[in-house]
Amino acid sequence: MLFIKANCYKGTNHFHFKNMTELKVKIGVGKNSTVIKDLEVKGYIRIIDNAIIIINDAFPIYLNENPENSIYDTIYNYCLYKGVVPPMKDIDSMCLFYLKTKYIDGHTGLKEDLLNKCKNLPSDVSLNYFCKALLNKMPEKPIKYEFTM
Repeated sequence: MLFIKANCYKGTNHFHFKNMTELKVKIGVGKNSTVIKDLEVKGYIRIIDNAIIIINDAFPIYLNENPENSIYDTIYNYCLYKGVVPPMKDIDSMCLFYLKTKYIDGHTGLKEDLLNKCKNLPSDVSLNYFCKALLNKMPEKPIKYEFTM
């Protein structure tokens, strides 16, 4: 499990792979190993499309409780419930900030709105999708300034 977590994208419990051979090489098990299937049977991981997702509670997505983390965790779990690979948590994105304006504590009303407004998720869902679906607002792209002296 630690090898799998070490290969996950920052802020998530999942990563993408091309095929099972590449996955086994990345996490350091032999090509004939049944470790991945055993972890899936025990309920520690889920494989959706070409992504492996840790669903074991021993590997939380975040360590400190704040509204942005709670919102992302709720969206993450909703995507798993719908059988879709959760979106990446983009630090530069304003999506979580905008969602926090409506769901101030990160919990109240979010689950109900997800169930009502996001019944069918696309296979390549993003935080922009949830921002548009829940708030009818697309976040602006952050402006990158470059200074030369």
